[in-house]
Amino acid sequence: MNVFRRLAIALTILIGSAGVAGATIYHGFPHLHLTIAVVDAGGGAANFDARHLIRTLDASAAPSENARLIKRFGAARVASFYSVFTFAVDDAVKTAHNMLIPLPKSAQPDPKDGPALAKALYQAGVTPSGRYDVGYMLEMLMSHQIHHDIMGDMDKKFSPPVNADFHVILTSAMNDYQREYQIARK
Repeated sequence: MNVFRRLAIALTILIGSAGVAGATIYHGFPHLHLTIAVVDAGGGAANFDARHLIRTLDASAAPSENARLIKRFGAARVASFYSVFTFAVDDAVKTAHNMLIPLPKSAQPDPKDGPALAKALYQAGVTPSGRYDVGYMLEMLMSHQIHHDIMGDMDKKFSPPVNADFHVILTSAMNDYQREYQIARK
């Protein structure tokens, strides 16, 4: 691996952890019931769409997260975010299947309960030190190794800066849900 690629990966990790160096790594077993809740809330393994997931996480009374993201980041960056997010979930499901990791039949929480799912996702990203980290959340959903492998696939398909932007926008969305639903850090 050349020096520039290593630098790009390091920057992706740094930016993906909301600019905080020394991201916390989750080494435990993934929370697969939460993983399948995310997949189901986004349309299922065969039809996952990140836009659908975000609409599910929006409660009927909550302002549209999509509108907030577009206002904050612009339509082009948000469209890219959705493409990368959809690719990441599809890749994670495919990787789990290839690694013979059985995904559970039941989801927890209910994938139709947007606020409960947003709460579970946010709390999955709270590190032992009490700081929210989207990378930690992703590792709780799929394992450190699968997260690492998928980030490499995202870099190849989209580029390290686009991958980093995905992390920044997902962090922003999760922080919005934390405020909207008044989610405790644990």
